Amino acid sequence: MARPKKSPDEKRSVRKTQRYTLSEDQEIAEKAAAVGLSDSEFIRRRSLSYHMPKPRASQLDASAMAALNRIAAQIAGACNNTNQLTASVHRGSDFQNYWRAVGADLQQDRADLRRIINALLAELDI
Repeated sequence: MARPKKSPDEKRSVRKTQRYTLSEDQEIAEKAAAVGLSDSEFIRRRSLSYHMPKPRASQLDASAMAALNRIAAQIAGACNNTNQLTASVHRGSDFQNYWRAVGADLQQDRADLRRIINALLAELDI
């Protein structure tokens, strides 16, 4: 289904042209990128006092990133083990005790990941 046509008063048909110095243009581009907007959308929102998104975090805490990477590696290992166990079950092997161990590892990794992500979100005030 196609998008409904905009009424003439909703269309952005009026063009305004401004001139900026190279340093002003660079500053606008940096500020727009920091909040995830295009240059024109940034200028529009600033000039019309529209809502501006919060600036994005430039870098996450290094220890938090290391913890996330560690958890991701653990989850990848558990997924690899799950694939191997699944293949062995399809071949007729019985590894129920290993399934329990992999499940327990995944539950612990999930809890660790949730704790780290919540701490990062609280730090970023999201």
